[in-house]
Amino acid sequence: MTIENNQRPIGSGANFWIGIVVITLVLIALFFVATGIFKLLYYVFPILLVATLILDHKVVVKYLKMLFGLFKKNPIMAIAGVLITIFAYPAVTAVLFGIAFMNWRIKRSAKKADIQKPGEYIEYEEVEDKPLELEDLFENEPIKKEDRTL
Repeated sequence: MTIENNQRPIGSGANFWIGIVVITLVLIALFFVATGIFKLLYYVFPILLVATLILDHKVVVKYLKMLFGLFKKNPIMAIAGVLITIFAYPAVTAVLFGIAFMNWRIKRSAKKADIQKPGEYIEYEEVEDKPLELEDLFENEPIKKEDRTL
């Protein structure tokens, strides 16, 4: 095999091994970060569950209904969902808390914004109807093609 123009085969040299080591170190660091986050969620789990139930208990009810409804449609996915809920309950609780918190924020901002509710009248102002006068628009000379700039 002849190598022309100083080309080396892929996978040889120090750069390849440096790349492998860097990727390995990054993956190990991500593993420890994920483990730390999961441990933190494990200890905060009861607080998040109670906060979720206080903010919006319907989120937990809808999640459980979704799991039980999944048994009718796709039992294998339902079993997988139950197993994920059992083994990754800190993460599931964190997601449910996030949904409940966002629902609470939306309800709170809707009250502040005083959004119209169905059946209520909205405030409006009557505007007089008067014809649009187009003569004023054409008093000036039309713009030539050369004068147009973007």
